[in-house]
Amino acid sequence: MNAITDKPQSCVEEMHELALRDFSLNLAMTELKIFQERQKWRDECKITAYFQSTPEKAAFSRLMYVAARVNHLYTISEISTELSISRQTVSKVVQDCCAEGWIVWEKVHGNSYKYKASEQLCQLIEAYADYSSDMFLEGSVHASEAFLGMLKKRKPDWHRKISERELQMAGGR
Repeated sequence: MNAITDKPQSCVEEMHELALRDFSLNLAMTELKIFQERQKWRDECKITAYFQSTPEKAAFSRLMYVAARVNHLYTISEISTELSISRQTVSKVVQDCCAEGWIVWEKVHGNSYKYKASEQLCQLIEAYADYSSDMFLEGSVHASEAFLGMLKKRKPDWHRKISERELQMAGGR
């Protein structure tokens, strides 16, 4: 065992563990703050209350947003498959959202329709993304995530022994 070549590995692994703990703590604190504010929004905003009422509706709103922004609309069957939600549930959500103007539809042929988010829903999701970005910048989430990511990128090197030649080139001998 060579103390010079074995020590960096254990130090890097310990740094990774501490960086993960730091990131987890910062992420949890930020998500708690967002959750607390989201509760207030539900009381103040009908569209937020609807889409935050279940995880399926939240995912549906994101899929409709993607559909609108990349101009790839979805049928009820495609939504059902993509989100692993029953066609019956998707049909009810689509009906509710069309009635409110939160999603829009295009007739493709016969009685077949495809759906995407309305501009109102798109703007709401983008406002939430902007808010989330601000929340993450207020704390240390981005910094701790960046440090953790840098360590993870180096992970393949952790278990590689430093060769004698590398030590000589680094001035170690």
